[in-house]
Amino acid sequence: MRLTLLVTSFAILIASSVGAVSGNQSRAVLDLTRVPLSQRTSLGVPGQHVGGVPGDHAPIEYRLPLDIRVMDAHQLGAVVRVELAVQNRDRSTFELPSCTDQRKAHLGARHRRTFEFGFEFTDKHHRPSELADVTYGGTPGCSIALQPGATAAVIVNVSMPPGLGGVAADTRLLAICREVTLEDESLEVAATSRPVRSPAASIR
Repeated sequence: MRLTLLVTSFAILIASSVGAVSGNQSRAVLDLTRVPLSQRTSLGVPGQHVGGVPGDHAPIEYRLPLDIRVMDAHQLGAVVRVELAVQNRDRSTFELPSCTDQRKAHLGARHRRTFEFGFEFTDKHHRPSELADVTYGGTPGCSIALQPGATAAVIVNVSMPPGLGGVAADTRLLAICREVTLEDESLEVAATSRPVRSPAASIR
């Protein structure tokens, strides 16, 4: 699915003591609902989202060491607000991209990455996935350092898919997250992760 998101300011990154994870480590909260689309800008280059165009070679595919779960999902008019728990299952630190300003995150940086938050709705029918939001990592300060076993909460709004007039008792959604890595010397896609899917959850 091709969807261009206009992205500009920083996501609201809050250190919270809710659900402390290993030892005294606090739980980070990345609230993407507080950055309105009307105030967002992007470079509009390959690697921005799923529709990015790779170079002459096929991008390398890799696995993300993450576990994704939907902790809460409730309808707010034409959108569903979702809280995700993103846990690092690796033995080393995972840098979760957290900036919504692509210029700040990618211009002049190395190890540039784009992280996609997508969702699938199901009721009586299987519906196409919806890309809800995108974050960028690269320059210092544009990622959340998830230590081994640590969890971050990500809050995001996703639009109701076409044809789904409202949330019924059998309506469920699941999260689908993917990362895109850019070449260091160009804006071409170097690698893409395999999608990480959460278990399906009900919507209240």
